[in-house]
Amino acid sequence: MGWIDQRGSTVLTRNECLRLLALHAGGVGRVGVATSGAPLIVPVNYRMLGPDVLLQIGRGTMLDAVDRGYPLGFEVDRDVPPDAWSVYVRGRARRLEGVPGVAQAMAGGATAVVPQPGTALVVIRSDVVSGRQFPLPDDRMGEMTSRELGELALRPPVRLAADATIRDVAAAMEAEQAPAVVLGEHPMWLVSEHDLVGALAAGLEPGSAACQVATRVPLWATTTTTVEEAAALMARHCVEHLIVITADGALVGVLSRREALRHLVQERDQSPGRAVTSASAGLRV
Repeated sequence: MGWIDQRGSTVLTRNECLRLLALHAGGVGRVGVATSGAPLIVPVNYRMLGPDVLLQIGRGTMLDAVDRGYPLGFEVDRDVPPDAWSVYVRGRARRLEGVPGVAQAMAGGATAVVPQPGTALVVIRSDVVSGRQFPLPDDRMGEMTSRELGELALRPPVRLAADATIRDVAAAMEAEQAPAVVLGEHPMWLVSEHDLVGALAAGLEPGSAACQVATRVPLWATTTTTVEEAAALMARHCVEHLIVITADGALVGVLSRREALRHLVQERDQSPGRAVTSASAGLRV
């Protein structure tokens, strides 16, 4: 963690900024560029390619700016009590072509939030990285009544080697009565029952590598994420499972939509006068 500035915000180190960017990769950020003296800011889906930001965009002013060698600015922020943070990246951007696996990594994971992202892969070099973190006002803290994921008795994750077969994953799911399995260490991939059924229906053999159907960039949440926030995240991205990690990146467990629904119902039963939020209203099992 960095120092405190004159406004009382914590100035984040470069490593902490990159950690936050990687933690929330698969979500939405904003890209800004100045062309012909006029600023342009657009929302984009993003991933990380090492310390650099990887985007998938279509034709238009932003891609023209990349081809002309203009530097781009990129920003991501989150508002998760008790803190909020913002990370900014600025650097030269270039198209990325001919790098094996990058297009597949970009296409994997959560459904794109920004529709029709385009087909051009663009990398923004992290020449300048800065970030701030600051506490939210006390009145905002009072709104957070949902429990944090770290308080839940999550089932320990079922983990297999990255080269596990579909047969191996199916057997582990049956033995542990688990709806999803984590493959590998760095990176971690996620395979669900839905993935296996789709793979076998498509003609893959049980001895095929399960990584072929795994979600390469699964959706993440930390142990300080609340149940409501996790439910809203899964509903927004149309995914059935969420990997839960600590602030240091250690895997804690996998939260399913069904488990999130059960915990939300329990919380509503304990607070019957509380209005149903968009998080629970958007959740479907």
